[in-house]
Amino acid sequence: MTPTGPCSYSDGEDLIKKGDIGEHVFIIINGHASFIVGNNGDERIIQTDGPSTLFGEVALLSKKPRAVTVRAKGNLSVLRLSRELFFDLIKQDAELGLAVMESLSNRLLHSAELLNANQQS
Repeated sequence: MTPTGPCSYSDGEDLIKKGDIGEHVFIIINGHASFIVGNNGDERIIQTDGPSTLFGEVALLSKKPRAVTVRAKGNLSVLRLSRELFFDLIKQDAELGLAVMESLSNRLLHSAELLNANQQS
């Protein structure tokens, strides 16, 4: 796997697998990716995102294994950034750091909404 650069994935191909160690972040250029929880046979899509979405940063920031599997939904083009480059960019650009925090906050709120909806079911 190259540390940085554009990458293409085919429909159904996994970019990230739950439990893997995070070494990269991704930004969707074209197409869509599904975020999946559970294991084979018991998988559930919790979200599907498209262009300009940043993902994969949680594992880098938390130093924990990947929490979800991310799978291409149709043809997908992403920009993959290494851990080192991602952290260097954040150090150099406060607005990027704020955008990452906003993305994380929105994802946390979305997760809380899903949990609340499941408890009410």
